[in-house]
Amino acid sequence: YQTYYNVTEVKDGKIIRPIKSSMKDFDATGLEIVEYKLNAYIAVFDGTIKHFSQIEERFDDLYSSEFIEEVANETPVTKEQMRLHATELLFLGTKAKIVSFVPIDASHFKAAIHVQNNFSNTVVESTATIKVGKIVSIRNVIYMTESETSPQWMKFVLQELSI
Repeated sequence: YQTYYNVTEVKDGKIIRPIKSSMKDFDATGLEIVEYKLNAYIAVFDGTIKHFSQIEERFDDLYSSEFIEEVANETPVTKEQMRLHATELLFLGTKAKIVSFVPIDASHFKAAIHVQNNFSNTVVESTATIKVGKIVSIRNVIYMTESETSPQWMKFVLQELSI
């Protein structure tokens, strides 16, 4: 990876403020492994009700035993708490889809994931740190799709994907 474009604002269907970021060359092997694991994990959330045991191996393969989710002004979320959250999402028949996956450097990426069930319709924008092919920490920003404060780029992407 050397250069990527990240859309920051869309107006009337046109990109009006792209950011171009140049990076030094780096070994993206770890990112490619995590991207593959993330795709496999998210694919399980297809809208059908499942038991966590059906995805436990993928979950453990994606998240490090040291995993922590950093939440602003709140107690950090552990891997065990993340497991309970995934269990709830599966029970609700949640659909999830990766909207974007953008490498930052050899050990960090940003991803946007659309999550939808009967109770919620959100996009989670995550910045993650990886180590040895697993996610060790993540910081999330959650946008409600119906909210007027949701970023314009998100509304455009969801409209284009017909989600």
